[in-house]
Amino acid sequence: NLYNMRKLLIILFMGMIYVSFSQTSLLIEDFDNGAADWTIASNSGNDWNIYNAPTDAHSAPNVAIYVYNSSQSANSYLFFQPLYLEAGYTYDVAFWQKVASSSFPEKFQLTVGTSNTIASQSLVQDWGAQTNTSYNQRTASYTPSTSGIYYFAIRCYSDADEFELFVDDVTVETNHSCKNHSCSAPTNIASLPYSNTGLTTCGNCNNLSSSDACGSTFMDGPEYVFTYTPSSDGWVDIQLTTSVAGLRNGAAVFLTDNCPSSGANCLASSTIQYPANHGAPHIIYDMTAGQTYYIVVANDQYTTYNTNTCLYFDIDVTNISQPNPTAEDCFGAQPICDSVWTETTPGNGQGAYPSEVNSSTSCLEGERNGNWYSFTVEASGTIKILIDPDYAGTNGDPNDNADDYDFSLYNV
Repeated sequence: NLYNMRKLLIILFMGMIYVSFSQTSLLIEDFDNGAADWTIASNSGNDWNIYNAPTDAHSAPNVAIYVYNSSQSANSYLFFQPLYLEAGYTYDVAFWQKVASSSFPEKFQLTVGTSNTIASQSLVQDWGAQTNTSYNQRTASYTPSTSGIYYFAIRCYSDADEFELFVDDVTVETNHSCKNHSCSAPTNIASLPYSNTGLTTCGNCNNLSSSDACGSTFMDGPEYVFTYTPSSDGWVDIQLTTSVAGLRNGAAVFLTDNCPSSGANCLASSTIQYPANHGAPHIIYDMTAGQTYYIVVANDQYTTYNTNTCLYFDIDVTNISQPNPTAEDCFGAQPICDSVWTETTPGNGQGAYPSEVNSSTSCLEGERNGNWYSFTVEASGTIKILIDPDYAGTNGDPNDNADDYDFSLYNV
């Protein structure tokens, strides 16, 4: 087994996650997608770890487990990812918990602090020694006195030589109404340059969806909408910074000519699924004087890219001169004049026009490290496009195709 099994213990159970529809969810974590931005700290005993253990998880396959230390008592913290909490509002934390054996009680608490360090944490609730071998849901509430970034943690402080503590399906919710930063109450950008920092979609309303303009699942999460009406024609650069407050969730920025749910046209979009590898959303667009544009910042929720509804971001909007296109841009597409064309050098970056591929006109969600080509069909027939990822193989093995490539074909 992946974790220390002191006894063979099989528990069959039926359970369900209860989510109140009157609540606004800030976090839902089942540990099945890596628990992004969760951290661990210990100064005695062993560390928490996340294991693939379907028979022991509350919702398979993964579960967080503290495994005993034979000589040291536990003092190990499983820190949630950072969340923005508002002063005066009550936040409800819930998680499912069980122990490996009723003969070996486990002790645990919920703590909170302004950083993911042991020294910053204060007690929210202490459940003491528990012996339940079937999952129970544990709940606690916390009301911060000041607004800001907070880190909840589940602290295991079991005695030495106990057994295992299991935790799964963690949620954080609040019962205050969602904040309206959608089309009915957008933030207006009066003039450029414009810069705003420390923004979040945390607790915002979700009035848009993937069925609206731009057709992206990133609109299925809460949004933050801006409007801008330029006084003159010209190119505008819209840049997000999403590695704020320690979080780097998947995120997107969309540009439309009306509210996306009101029959708008999707003018440009930039969707970033994995910001650690792909950076932050970025749009460049040639705007027309007098037209009101809607800039929508959004993040999808509870999918491959996010395990919570919160996105923290900064935004900068500036006037720029029209960029010179590169081979990574549609405007700089390399013409193909031969019957056979071979390319051995992949693109690097998004070029000077990072938002050329938008989710309403392509089966691709954005563009990264691309090459553009153009050709004119002189006679009807079949075209063959062969993409061989990592042609030589990472280690010289031609079957070791670790790279991932996609392509789109446009009729212009």
